[in-house]
Amino acid sequence: NQGTGDLPATCFPQSSEYMMIYQLEHVEAEVGTYPATEGFLFLLSTLVKYAGCPSNLGSQWRLRPGCAPYIEYVTDFVLPRATGMSKNVKTLSFASVADECRLINRAMEVVEAVLVRYVVPPISEKKTFDEIKAQYSSNVN
Repeated sequence: NQGTGDLPATCFPQSSEYMMIYQLEHVEAEVGTYPATEGFLFLLSTLVKYAGCPSNLGSQWRLRPGCAPYIEYVTDFVLPRATGMSKNVKTLSFASVADECRLINRAMEVVEAVLVRYVVPPISEKKTFDEIKAQYSSNVN
């Protein structure tokens, strides 16, 4: 991104509560290599490719079960930052062109696996956020 000097380098606070996002933004971005993120993306693509994605994945401890949170992590967070398409934060820095290509390739492998294998669950009854929160409140701290 040209002219991104006034954009923040991160969109999340420096807290390990954000796990993979924290790792990407506050650990890996410092050196320009992304081994943990690449490994996580490889795991996601492999799981979706060979095991599919159950619609109830994580339903016991997350408000939003299924693969959608992971897909959004790739399409709304990793890819825009890696490709310079993010309008809200700076583009990720890379130690080399190979590191950049490898991260983008891993992210695109997830997108490909989702397009080929992921079955979009049908739209269920519309619920408000408060109704969903109440439904899963016993599973949330």
